[in-house]
Amino acid sequence: MMLPKKLKILGRTFLVKTENVPGYEDDDTLTLGLCVHQDQCIIVNPSMHEEQQASILLHEWLEAVNAIMGLHLVHHKIDSLEVALYDLLANNKMDWVNGDTT
Repeated sequence: MMLPKKLKILGRTFLVKTENVPGYEDDDTLTLGLCVHQDQCIIVNPSMHEEQQASILLHEWLEAVNAIMGLHLVHHKIDSLEVALYDLLANNKMDWVNGDTT
């Protein structure tokens, strides 16, 4: 599985980079991802398993939504939402999202 190079988030195009998080190059276990919503950029640490990278991307997507919409969600609530959404997406066929109800 490869992460997308770009994501559309609420009408904005975010560049997705798989690289060490700036400022945390020496510690690749502390900071696994970063959303810089002002620059419309999401960075995902490449040192993780691909499933963990997908989870981090979803978390950073939520961070972008939180910032753009001014939701003021605290970090542990974003963590909880990410786990629930990842479970939904990973464990269910989501064809109905694209209009396929057969």
